[in-house]
Amino acid sequence: MQVRWIPGDGYWANAYICGDVLIDAGGVTPPMQVEAFAKDISKIVLTHHHYDHIAHAHHIAHMCGAEVFIHEADAPA
Repeated sequence: MQVRWIPGDGYWANAYICGDVLIDAGGVTPPMQVEAFAKDISKIVLTHHHYDHIAHAHHIAHMCGAEVFIHEADAPA
């Protein structure tokens, strides 16, 4: 399975696309970096609740029509 790296900018965390899964959605600056892959993404997995990992999750999920997953302990963030 191919893994695509989407580098974060500066302080922001990296994101990765593995199959139809986007891993982390904060470091994608701007979120439009994912637009080329939007039709391929059906799930977003957030590794933890830090801002640089979750900041753009809502926007990207809406753009891709993707379901978002995060551990229940991090979900309140």
